[in-house]
This record gives sequence, structure tokens and C-alpha cells, in this order.
Amino acid sequence: MNHYCNVCSLSFETDIKLANHKYDAHIDLVKASFGDETVLVSRVDGKFTCPKCSNRLISPTTLNRHLSKMHDGHCSTVSKRRKRPYSEEPIILTSVNGKSYHFLTSLENMQDILVDQPAGQWTLPIKTETATRECTNTNSNHLFQYFASTSPFCKHISSHKYIELSKSVTESVNKDWTLFPQFRYAVFQLFAGAILIEQSSAILINCVEPYGRLKSTDAHYERRLATTMNLSSYPKKECKYDWITVVQTQEDNAMKLKIGTTTCNLLVTSSLRLDKNSSISHIIEIGPNRSHFIPTDNTSIY
Repeated sequence: MNHYCNVCSLSFETDIKLANHKYDAHIDLVKASFGDETVLVSRVDGKFTCPKCSNRLISPTTLNRHLSKMHDGHCSTVSKRRKRPYSEEPIILTSVNGKSYHFLTSLENMQDILVDQPAGQWTLPIKTETATRECTNTNSNHLFQYFASTSPFCKHISSHKYIELSKSVTESVNKDWTLFPQFRYAVFQLFAGAILIEQSSAILINCVEPYGRLKSTDAHYERRLATTMNLSSYPKKECKYDWITVVQTQEDNAMKLKIGTTTCNLLVTSSLRLDKNSSISHIIEIGPNRSHFIPTDNTSIY
């Protein structure tokens, strides 16, 4: 198998011969070193000039051999990689009681943050111009990354792209089913496979059942009786995702998890636990009963 030089199109039998050819034929700047002294030497008219005796050498290899034999020196290539200053600092949370939590830490120490839920002041590394311009952006919610990497279903999650629910999506979800009947099926597809995160708990929704708010759109619409007004899944206020809420209701002797919008509610009928405790029990739950996941107004949806 031949190996071709992409500069001059010559072919070589091995990778080593090709690498030696590129080094001798296409390197135009080398660094000559003599103890603590370093001199940059450029190829001029096809040759390198020795900075000590003005001999002209045809390649970096012959120049290196000459420097080693005649001047007790050597030459090396000049790295094009820009050196960056070492300015890395840890991400630290100092709680009100003085305890510090390091975010760049082991999974066991990370669990302390999730369990303690400390209140305090985060200390973040100072952004540099290089880091801001060249580094890849990551998900702003570190909890999502934590659950995605530590759950028993990390391979499944890593094979999908998740984004946090936005107000523009919620606005579409809240469209009237009378005018847009196709949204009955679109909403189902949107939230089947979604991930809910609440502090140290997280679940992946397998399946939801959509129910319209009005009798005219769904015979099984949610009844809002006087005795169960506080259990309604109807959004009572605008949250970070607009008019949508995640609630736990008690119906038919079971704790049910619902996602409520102004036009429908979605009953979670199958889910997978993603948090660390999922390895102990109830990792897969089938049916409407959801007793371990307790949502709040701050529950995140992906």
C-alpha cells in the first residue's frame, strides 16, 4: 500500500518514510539550540544556514547532524500550537455554614451537593477571551449532565439530543385543540421521552396519555370539582416555561404525575428513574402511580 504526500504527490512504501520526507522536504523553519541559546533558522533557496559557521545544509536532518557533530547542538521543529496560560480554577460552592463543595469532583462527592442542597455563593472560574471564543458550549444545567452520565440508561440518553423546554414551544402546546386538532398527537410525541429533573430526582417519561380540557374536545377531560380544586393540573401561574406545570395529584387511591397546560393535561403512565437511588428499587414504573417523584414550580423539563 502506497502512502502519498499531499504536498508534492510523491508516494512512499511506509508511513515512516512519508513522515521523514515531509520533515526534510516541507519543513521551512526549525529551532537550533546550543545549551541555553536558541536560534530560529529558515530555509532560504532550499537550504538551511548554520548559525555558527554559515555552512548550508539541505534538510533539517542534515542540519541536526551537523549541529550535533560540530557545535554540540541540535535542531527541532517549531510547534505551531499556541501555548495557553495555566489559569484553571475550581468551581466551588461555599455554603452559609462554611462547608465547601467542589463541582469538579467524584460522583460520591457530587451526591453530597444533591442531598444537602446547600445555599451559598458559587465561585466560578474567570472567563478568558480564548476560552470564551474557542471552547465548546455545554448544557447550562449541570444537573442534567450529571444524571445523563450516571444513570443506568446513560447510553440511551447520550444517543439522543435533549434541549430544555422553551416558551415558544409551550406557546404552541397551548394552542386550542378545537382549531388545531392535530396538536393532540403532537403534544403526545413531544413529551414521550422527555426528562424531568427536580433537585436530586430525575425521571425519563416513557409514555403519556393526553386529555383535553374541554368536554367538546375530550370525553375524558379532567373534572375540576370543588373538593379537588387544589389537585387540578391547570397552570395557576406563569412559570419559567410559560403556562405549563408539572403536578402530583391523588386520584383513585394513587399518586399520579401530570403535565398540565391550558388546553390539555398529560398523564404519565410509564417512566424510568434516572437518579442514583434508581439502582435500589422501582427503576421502571408502569401505570399511573408515581410516588417517588415530587415536582415543584422549579421542575426542569428536557
